[in-house]
Amino acid sequence: MLTGIIAMAVGGLLLYWSAQRFVVASVNIAIFFKWSPLFVGIIIMGFATSAPELLTSIIAAIEHVPGIAIGNAYGSNIANIGLCIGLTALFKPIKVSRNIIKQEFPFLVLITFATVLLLFNFKLTRIDGTLLLFIFIIFFCTKIFFMRKESTKQGGNPPTKISQPLSTTLLWLVTSFALLLVSAQALVWGAENVALALHINELTIGLTVVAIGTSLPECAATMSAIKQQQSELALGNIIGSNIFNTLAAVGLTSVITPVVLPSAILYRDIMVMCLLTLLFVVFCYKAKGGAVIGRTKGAALLIVYVSYIIYMLITL
Repeated sequence: MLTGIIAMAVGGLLLYWSAQRFVVASVNIAIFFKWSPLFVGIIIMGFATSAPELLTSIIAAIEHVPGIAIGNAYGSNIANIGLCIGLTALFKPIKVSRNIIKQEFPFLVLITFATVLLLFNFKLTRIDGTLLLFIFIIFFCTKIFFMRKESTKQGGNPPTKISQPLSTTLLWLVTSFALLLVSAQALVWGAENVALALHINELTIGLTVVAIGTSLPECAATMSAIKQQQSELALGNIIGSNIFNTLAAVGLTSVITPVVLPSAILYRDIMVMCLLTLLFVVFCYKAKGGAVIGRTKGAALLIVYVSYIIYMLITL
C-alpha cells in the first residue's frame, strides 16, 4: 500500500509538468497549421488525453474484467465534467464561446442521453459496440472536414507567432503526451493497489479510482490551458474526451467482449453522467456572446461529483 501511495505522488507531479508542456505544444500546432483552438482541443488534446481510458478499457476487456472497462469510460466522463471543469472553474472562471454552444454541445448531449437507451437492457453486445464505433468514425471524419475548412472563422485567439520551431514543437507534443500516459498509469497503478488493499469491488474501482486516474491528463491539460487563457482548448479537450470515451472506448470494449452490467450502472452512474452533462450545458448557455463558468457553477459541479463519490464509498 505504501508503494501505491508513492506511485500516486510521483505520478501526480509528473502529470502536472507534462500537461503544461502538452498544452504549449498544442497551441503552437494550432498556430503553425492555422487551426482553431477548438479544433485542436477536440481532435488533438481531447482524443489524445483519452488514450489512458482507451488503453485501460481495452486491457480490462481482454483480461475479462469488463466492469473496470465500462466503469472507467463512464466514470471518466463523470470526472471530466464534475471534477475537471468544477475544480478548474474554482481557480479561474472559464469563458465559453458561442461556437462550442452551437456546434459541440448538441452532439455531446445526444450521445450522452442515447447511452440510456443503449443500456436499457443492461447489456452491451458486439453489435452495440460496432454501432458506437461507426458513429465515432463518422463524427471524427466530419469534424476534421468542417473544422479545418472553417478554422480561420472559429473563435479563440492564440498567439500570432509560434514560440519554437515546428520540429521542437512536434518533439514536445509526442514526449509530453508519452509522459502524460506514463504518469497517469503510475497514478492508476498506485490507486488500484490502495483500493484493492481496502477491498473495493471491480465496478467501483472502475467508476472511481481508475476513472479519476485516467481523467487526470484531461484535468491537468484543462487547468494548464485555462491558466494560459486558452478556454477553447480546455473545453474542447473535455468535450472531445467525453465523446471519445462514450463512442470509442465503450465501443471497442463491447466489440472485444460483450458486457452484462448491473442495474446500478444505469440507475445511478449513467444518471449522474447525464445530470452533470445537462448542468454543464445549462451553465454554458447565455443569450449573447457565450457565457462564463464561474466559481459558483464550478462549485455546483464539484459538489455533485463529490456527493457521487461519497455515495459510492459508503455503499461499498
